Amino acid sequence: MSKVSVVMPSRNDRYLFNTVEGLLEQSSNNTEIIVVLDGPTEFLIPKESGRVQILKNEVPEGMRSSINKAVKASSGDYILKLDSHTIMGKGFDDILLSEYEEDWIVTTRRYELDTSVWGRMDIEPVDYFYTSCPWTHSKMFLIQSCPWVSRTRNRQNVLIDEQMTIHGAMWFMSTNLFTNFFGELDNEGYGGFAGEPLEIGMKAWLGGKKLMVNKNTWYAHPHYKKGEGPNYSVRSTNMYQGLIWGAHYWIENRWEQRIHNFDWLIDKFWPLPLENTRCNGEKYYWPEDWRKYYNG
Repeated sequence: MSKVSVVMPSRNDRYLFNTVEGLLEQSSNNTEIIVVLDGPTEFLIPKESGRVQILKNEVPEGMRSSINKAVKASSGDYILKLDSHTIMGKGFDDILLSEYEEDWIVTTRRYELDTSVWGRMDIEPVDYFYTSCPWTHSKMFLIQSCPWVSRTRNRQNVLIDEQMTIHGAMWFMSTNLFTNFFGELDNEGYGGFAGEPLEIGMKAWLGGKKLMVNKNTWYAHPHYKKGEGPNYSVRSTNMYQGLIWGAHYWIENRWEQRIHNFDWLIDKFWPLPLENTRCNGEKYYWPEDWRKYYNG
């Protein structure tokens, strides 16, 4: 029987215990959970057991380094990365295993999590994300993952489908694919936190793999109220530095292992949200003449 290793970086997260307890209930007995405590925490942590392993960074090393460490400590045939403030649907591991192909990186339907009741909010899910346009970004030259609301609505009956990019809270792939294709997440250019969806998505598509969404299961990630935010709080200047570096890296086709250039991905998912066609929730737009800005 195939084994899934859930790898979970965690920085002083009040919801870590709830997340792990929920995963133990919602998954099979063959799924293990590896938590990396990235620095000290003031909150309750899960107990170690045959299915739960706790690793500790005495000094914070960053989310990317913690993910890499958890993967190296894992024993599963498959890796599922998950934020430490997330819930997943019943039997998520068996569903993902039953509908997986070897060159896939998979995410699932995404809902909002109401942390006050620790339950999924009854609002419209997001199935797809698109890559923002750096030339029309409101802040600076960078790329972000954005909810693709129109594609979610137009393709709601396609249960397993191609996905342009990911949110970042959850992704799933074989351990072999992570180890032999990705190697490990890059700390050098992005820094310790920024650009995980960008790196995963771009390497998948431009490296000849597939990024997919499986809507037969789901995860729910917090709907933050005013004054709240993710526990991996990063100074905005550091976050933007990583995203700016990533935008230049991919748009300038610096990755030597690519088999496609950046424009191939834009063409593949075109049309993307345009200034006059995007719907509510699609924050950033692509110009129809985006090629005049691109020098690939």
